[in-house]
Amino acid sequence: MKTYTIDAIEYPSVTEILKVINKPGLIEWFKRTSFSEIVEKTEKAISIGDIVHDVIHKLLKGERVEIRINPEYVSSVQSCVSAFLDWKKKCGLKVIETEKLVVSKKHFYAGTFDFVGKLDGKIILADWKTSSAIYKEYLVQVAAYKIAYEEMTGQKVDECWVIRFSKDASEFEAKKVEDLDRLFTLFLYAYELWKYFIKGV
Repeated sequence: MKTYTIDAIEYPSVTEILKVINKPGLIEWFKRTSFSEIVEKTEKAISIGDIVHDVIHKLLKGERVEIRINPEYVSSVQSCVSAFLDWKKKCGLKVIETEKLVVSKKHFYAGTFDFVGKLDGKIILADWKTSSAIYKEYLVQVAAYKIAYEEMTGQKVDECWVIRFSKDASEFEAKKVEDLDRLFTLFLYAYELWKYFIKGV
């Protein structure tokens, strides 16, 4: 169970809570894929995703990038990072913070999102993904981050985005998250289900 301990209090993470959401596409993939292939592809996807997040985080902070990469993953990582740099340059996004840990003491959860910045005078909160698609739970996830960030900082977020980088080509998919109030309500419903079915309270 993924949690964050903040001021000696343990909070469940946003991603942990959203595990309660059924993922029919993933279940169908499990049904038609061998166990060894599932393990191999999952480990590769997690490794590439972690490396890409780390590289982008360092680039945004102006830090030197020195990361050991499995030669098998180099092409995918380069594609994702290249797509990110092209996108950032085209849209003119300015960095405020990266890898931001937020906590909602009111709703009792915590999480880490990838980026908050400015675009055309607006405060933008964004999360990077290296998945094969932008799934609906990602939108709910970002809505939860927004509420926690606003509660913790007192700063209003104008827009939320989910940015997906392809592992196979230098391209990206940028989706502005709409109807954030409804999505946060769905997160709270998911939280109640998580507490009942997974945490057992």
